[in-house]
Amino acid sequence: MKVKLVDVKHYDKDRNENPLITRNNKPYIRCVLKTAKGTISGFGSTITKQWKSGDEVDIEIDVKEVNGVKYQNFKLPDQRVSREEFNLLSKKVKFLEDEIGFLHKKLEPETKDNTLDDFDLGDPPDGEDYNAPI
Repeated sequence: MKVKLVDVKHYDKDRNENPLITRNNKPYIRCVLKTAKGTISGFGSTITKQWKSGDEVDIEIDVKEVNGVKYQNFKLPDQRVSREEFNLLSKKVKFLEDEIGFLHKKLEPETKDNTLDDFDLGDPPDGEDYNAPI
């Protein structure tokens, strides 16, 4: 479901300034979204950190009732692609890489590979040899 964000907040501590911890004792970030339809909370991520007021985002909303109080939680939709979609995208990327390579060769001026033999370096200082291994 697409929702338009009025406000986005991220928290890593509760109201008492204690770190937010999952049931498995792992820290997490809580993301609270304010929309025209109400407030929705969920787990924060690198994706939610990019959201800002005015953005329209795609989320899945789950309504739960606990002790007579309704809570709305969100999660990000599944981002996996099918094998067919992956193969199609791979072909498109390969095509674009080939086209970029072709254009790069067209735009690149012809150059000659220069070697040390093409330059007159003069005589080496006493005790040095230009051909000595480095």
